[in-house]
Amino acid sequence: MAAKNIIITFADNYTIDAESGLQDVKNIGKLKGYYITNGKAIEITCEKTDRKSKTVYKDLDGNEIQVNDGNTFVQICPTTAKVTFEK
Repeated sequence: MAAKNIIITFADNYTIDAESGLQDVKNIGKLKGYYITNGKAIEITCEKTDRKSKTVYKDLDGNEIQVNDGNTFVQICPTTAKVTFEK
């Protein structure tokens, strides 16, 4: 699988049903993340006002990011995840 754009969002999760292990993600509000494209990564915020709204991705100056043409992969990671970048 290849992707032109990768968005990483950090969110808390919690168990809905212990017996089945079913989980849910707390992705409403303002979250931290990264936008990766063309070999570069920048820190971003990910904002979602309610369950039905679209997630808006912004750079740290508050400008909405413009995702490059091509496939985009979105990864939601636990807030405790350690993410590293290598060249």
